Amino acid sequence: MSVRRLVVMMAKAHLCSTLFLWHYLSTLFAAGELLSKTLKGRPIFEADDQSALVYLLVTKTEEWADKVFLENSYYLHGYWAILVDKYEEMMEKHHPGLGDHRWPFVTHFVGCKPCSKAGDYSVQRCLTQMERAFNFGDNQILEIYGFKHRSLGTKKVKRVRNDTSDPLQLKAELRQASSKGSRSS
Repeated sequence: MSVRRLVVMMAKAHLCSTLFLWHYLSTLFAAGELLSKTLKGRPIFEADDQSALVYLLVTKTEEWADKVFLENSYYLHGYWAILVDKYEEMMEKHHPGLGDHRWPFVTHFVGCKPCSKAGDYSVQRCLTQMERAFNFGDNQILEIYGFKHRSLGTKKVKRVRNDTSDPLQLKAELRQASSKGSRSS
């Protein structure tokens, strides 16, 4: 195969992939506009799975309502812009596993687009708050071993307890005690 033919083939492949990507993105944004027109309060951005599900439930209730269970007795996730400034208060007053607004299962960073310039929030704000959210979750694991982050804004950790020289053994003992307690209740 000649170099010229190879270059032409590569150019055609690049053009095809570019056209496919353009078509895909334009369809995604067009669908997002439709969702935003239908769902009151939804900002205009590309289509997403959650909005699509709500759209189906709103526009085709009879077809879909009986086939979908919407969990509403447990706080599965929270919008990051509401939660991130309350983490310290949550840690002071509450604990994991409450299942409501006092301790989110997931912090959802909708509107943050750190890899593009089209986000609703600055890249720096998103990245800073993502690190705080990560450290908030990380503390829940570190606590088992007697550590926690010095603050949610840093990777540095400090020892908060010195229960054992073998934290994995302590974890096993805690698990065993917990299962005995739940059997006796």
